[in-house]
Amino acid sequence: MPWYAHYFIDGHSLNIFTESPRWLMKKGRFAEAYTSFKRLRNSDLQAARDLYFVYRQLEEEKAALASSTFVSRFLDLFRVPRLRRATLASYVVMIAQQMCGINIIAFYSSTIFLEAGYSQKSALLASFGFGLVNWVFAFPAVWVSFFFCD
Repeated sequence: MPWYAHYFIDGHSLNIFTESPRWLMKKGRFAEAYTSFKRLRNSDLQAARDLYFVYRQLEEEKAALASSTFVSRFLDLFRVPRLRRATLASYVVMIAQQMCGINIIAFYSSTIFLEAGYSQKSALLASFGFGLVNWVFAFPAVWVSFFFCD
């Protein structure tokens, strides 16, 4: 498969897969959310039930968040023992993810290019180019996740 094929497949899959019903409901698009639920469930009754459950869940979340501030919710991550353990576990997982995959390749990229036979200057330039491409394409990724994710 050519290197650009997955970009084509991923880009066109956005037209096939719909937004999540929860996201649609958060945006006030209940009819589209119901249509999406109907595609996911076996019957209209199950779709209506899930639509109601998600609606009630969103209302409860709104009520729970109305009486707190961002700072108080942030501090709860460290004050409440159950949340503190979950926060610590998520930090450990995030650090572990950063130390594998593409980030470790980026960290050692100049060494990798040197061992592949590049000169010192070429290896540093290739490493700079690798980092620059990573940095530039982070912006569309953040934009997509900000506007299209739940």
